[in-house]
Amino acid sequence: MQRIVKTVDLYDIATFTANRWAEESVFPRKPLDRTPPPKFAEIRERLPAPQWEGHADTIACYWKAWELAFGNLRIPEENIGFVSPYIDTSFNGCIFMWDHPDYNPDGGYWNGAVWAPTNYMVLRGLTKVGQDELAHEIACNHVENVAAAFVKQGTLFENYAPETAEGKCTPNFVGWTGVPPITVLFEYVFGLRPDVGARTLLWDVRLLEEHGVQRYPFGKGAELDLHCAQRQSPDEEPKIQANATTDLTLIVKWAHGEKTIKLYDGEARP
Repeated sequence: MQRIVKTVDLYDIATFTANRWAEESVFPRKPLDRTPPPKFAEIRERLPAPQWEGHADTIACYWKAWELAFGNLRIPEENIGFVSPYIDTSFNGCIFMWDHPDYNPDGGYWNGAVWAPTNYMVLRGLTKVGQDELAHEIACNHVENVAAAFVKQGTLFENYAPETAEGKCTPNFVGWTGVPPITVLFEYVFGLRPDVGARTLLWDVRLLEEHGVQRYPFGKGAELDLHCAQRQSPDEEPKIQANATTDLTLIVKWAHGEKTIKLYDGEARP
């Protein structure tokens, strides 16, 4: 999906909205917390830790996304209208433009580049219409190409070339490019889709390799350790190990089957 707003400078929008926030919003009147943002090295051991046999590059890309995310945090200035005590410096002023008529296989603004937010919108839409297999296929392709670009270029980018594994435009962009190696990896490659309100976690198992995650967050303050053993075929029932710090229902789906596992605080399954 390309931009549909004609040549609007976001700096002007930001200036206008910031002035209105300063005059009208209650948010600038909140006390500004001057506590320094957390450092990645300090908090890494509290983050979800994925494992995926044979995909070390993807896991390295996952951790790089978190490192960039924490590295980009800054304390905002007084009275600029931010709700959060931190802002993300990877979002810079840019220009929205109409679609360019000439597709460019090298991507760039706005000639066919691959963008993390729009890809994620597509995946969520496919989930809503029951096209989970296609969503998994697209997700794996997206994550693997972002990881391949990371291996070559050493970081994550604002967008990507549509026909090669190459990051484009702004580097160190986490920002929304944290979505593929973190959110898409968990939700659509691993297949973990939580519904905290219903106290359920769907695990749509499609990978054959051994995989899982430690410290997977579920609601406020709760975590799970999850592991799926290697399988020989999509039809093979997944062998799941799970441990939770809260009560919930784990629904495990695979090619031609489904099972429900009740998890209780502090109790390991199976």
